[in-house]
Amino acid sequence: MISEELGRLSTAMGVPLLEKKELNEWPTKFSKNDFNGITKLGIKIDRTDWQLIFHLDWDKNKMDIAVSFCINEKTVAKSIFTEFKKSSPQTTAEFGDYGLSGGEIYLSRPLDSADAEHLPATQRELIREFSELWTKVGGIGTFLKAKGQRN
Repeated sequence: MISEELGRLSTAMGVPLLEKKELNEWPTKFSKNDFNGITKLGIKIDRTDWQLIFHLDWDKNKMDIAVSFCINEKTVAKSIFTEFKKSSPQTTAEFGDYGLSGGEIYLSRPLDSADAEHLPATQRELIREFSELWTKVGGIGTFLKAKGQRN
């Protein structure tokens, strides 16, 4: 399902075409302690300066479907997050630290066990909203050019 949305997402982000062959299982090694006791399962696209992760998170009775955009430059990540928030996302949007110098933009929607059968549709809606946010803020290039990076 994620592979079906890669063309739309590439256009919205303004990046060279995201390809199915770039999708890798995430995390590659599993340890419940890696995520403060939250179990995560997903797919990651890893580019030179940034990562895109589509994942399902669960902890006891709580489940979320999420997309994370992680970038090596915290100031760039904060700028993107600020613009995303101005666009009033329908989902929960959060900002966090990523590594020593990077930042993570995290969009998520709750998913209860009764809705688990709707996981693909919910994930598709979230990815489309993520794409719309990128379109509204002008794509990643807008932010990377200011820092002299490539997309």
